[in-house]
Amino acid sequence: YRYLDDSTNEPLGIYWLSIVVSDGTLETEYLFNLEVMNQAPILMTSYDDTADEGLTLSFTAETEDVMADEVKVTWAFEDGSSKDGNFIQYQFTDDGNYTIVVTARDEDGGETVEKIVVTIKNVAPIFSEFILPSAAQEGQALDFLISATDPGDDTITYTFDFGDNTALLLTTDGNVSHKFAEGDTFEIIICALDEDGGETCRTELLPVSLLEQLEEGGLPGFGLLGVISALGVMGILRRRTH
Repeated sequence: YRYLDDSTNEPLGIYWLSIVVSDGTLETEYLFNLEVMNQAPILMTSYDDTADEGLTLSFTAETEDVMADEVKVTWAFEDGSSKDGNFIQYQFTDDGNYTIVVTARDEDGGETVEKIVVTIKNVAPIFSEFILPSAAQEGQALDFLISATDPGDDTITYTFDFGDNTALLLTTDGNVSHKFAEGDTFEIIICALDEDGGETCRTELLPVSLLEQLEEGGLPGFGLLGVISALGVMGILRRRTH
């Protein structure tokens, strides 16, 4: 005889058996008990053990137990949350190594516990807005509007190297202003960095014109200072002729 479940009698797991011997007129009965112990379920898990931050991963569990037992699977995560079910999904919002405790428990208290580890990799920020002037003149205040997103729960900072030997500008706000003291073509390097070392950079060329090259309405051969000086001389001559 095969017992398909432990007994629900008290104490748990005790079955009472009766053996009766009879000769047709008289009979003898022998009563004894048999302890049938519960067996914990067998647990098998399936999952991806490596992924990028921000992704939602799927976890699957298969269990084996006697048909009489109902098995419940629980997934416990490091943030204190838990999910029940043979198939669940979970989003990892930051990089790191995460331990997940998976428990398969049947209705009679049988329990199987498995610890699995998932490695989540950092992902560099992605530029979502990149606005800067296409040309400028020396001394002009230029506005740069930069923003980026990160799939993880990371703080983003921005660095600006304007290529004009000024100090590297570091800011948590991608909205900055800068003046170039001289005319030239400058190689500007703008980077977005997250707190875990992920970095995305972009390089742009910005032509900055000399101030006198933009004074097209002045006298031939004169820059801005020459025009101002000539106008002053003309004013003096006019006063002397009156």
